[in-house]
Amino acid sequence: MTVAMAHRGPNAGVTIAEVSLEPIRSTIAALKIGQDGYAYVLDRAGRLIAHSDIGLGLRNTDVAALPQVMAARAEAPHAGAPGVSAPGEQSATPKVTIGKGIDGQSVLSVHAAVDPLGWLVFVEVPLKAALGPLYSSGLRTAALLAFGLGLAALTALLLARRMVVPIRVMQAGAARFGAGELDQRIEIHTGDELEGLADEFNRMAGELQGSYADLERKVEERTAELQDALDVIASSIQYASRIQRSILPEADLVGSTLSDYFILWEPRDVVSGDVYWVARWGGGVLVAVGDCTGHGVPGAFMTLIANSAFERALLDVEPGAVGRLILRMNQLIQIALKQTARGGESDDGIELGACYLSADHTRLTFAGARISLFTAPPGAALMEIKGDKRGIGYCRTPFDQSYRETDLPMAQGTRVYMTSDGLIDQIGGERRRAFGQARFLALLNRHQDRPMADQKNLLVNALADYQGPEIRRDDVLVLGFRL
Repeated sequence: MTVAMAHRGPNAGVTIAEVSLEPIRSTIAALKIGQDGYAYVLDRAGRLIAHSDIGLGLRNTDVAALPQVMAARAEAPHAGAPGVSAPGEQSATPKVTIGKGIDGQSVLSVHAAVDPLGWLVFVEVPLKAALGPLYSSGLRTAALLAFGLGLAALTALLLARRMVVPIRVMQAGAARFGAGELDQRIEIHTGDELEGLADEFNRMAGELQGSYADLERKVEERTAELQDALDVIASSIQYASRIQRSILPEADLVGSTLSDYFILWEPRDVVSGDVYWVARWGGGVLVAVGDCTGHGVPGAFMTLIANSAFERALLDVEPGAVGRLILRMNQLIQIALKQTARGGESDDGIELGACYLSADHTRLTFAGARISLFTAPPGAALMEIKGDKRGIGYCRTPFDQSYRETDLPMAQGTRVYMTSDGLIDQIGGERRRAFGQARFLALLNRHQDRPMADQKNLLVNALADYQGPEIRRDDVLVLGFRL
């Protein structure tokens, strides 16, 4: 290679020398820059003088178009002019840039200028090779981070399982215990507070099971005692029912005095507070219907008192005087219950309707204490004969209270009815209203030509249909006969 250098001053001139590039090329080829790095030297025109790849250096390849070369030549204004360096001048501090290699791959490039010669020395490393350690370090860091996160997640899962599983076991055990499995126990062996909590639960469950067993035993004993008492009471009430039925008129006696009749007597409970009488009195027949205070056992006791007063009054009053008969019963009941004008501990009594049918069945005398009589000749609608507004036996009823008598002519086929308020006051129907007197009379008028036994069945069915799911409110008593 021929090198020319100009000189200034009084001895100005040009020195020309032939320089061998072989040492430079050998030196550049011998450089080892990492595993894939290389170096090369350019002349002023941007042609290769030397390269780590000797073949490229020998071909005098033009690389002036490479971006890093263009940038370096622009930064070194003397690189294109021969021998203009000042003595002792040094190049600027090298800096790293990203450029393109001869093969077109991205490279990290650093260069230095040899100003006296206008040369540029480049050292380059492929970008992938330069950043490879960083990539490897990043991957290792990411792997370590992922491993750490996985380990943390696994640790959290194990800790959560250690807590959640015992909690679920306790929850399931508590649910079964609450459902009545009192022998349920919770088995947890964690060696921590959860095991202590399970042990405490088991202790309380054992105590509760023992208490429940003791309570159940006491309940069974008490139930047995109550059942015994109930059996005694039920037996007593059944016996009372037999006693009460014994005071009612026998069917043979009623049938011998009234040929076409019916008696609808339905206690709300086993025994009833409603009572009726059919008895021969003098030459005629006395028919009476009574509704005592209350129902059930109290009402049944009242019927016994009323029956005693009735039988005594029959002896004290002349036959046919039904008004005086009721007055006498009022006095006898007040005396028996100590419910005279001076007062008493109770205020009980009876509502009563009584009619006396003459021996020839042509006359009927009626008197009532808050009970009416309904009667009609054949083919006619029933009419109401009202009784007096005061019951008998009550504290508020005067001791000498009189009761009005009504005398009625009777013809063959005439119908006669008396009823307590049990049927008429029964609640039922869609609107939950009382059965009512109008419905009662309409049914009897509609079927007036039917035998009395059929009329009874019609009343029973009509009451049951109207009552529906409602409870029975009172005893029921209806007595009817036809002459």
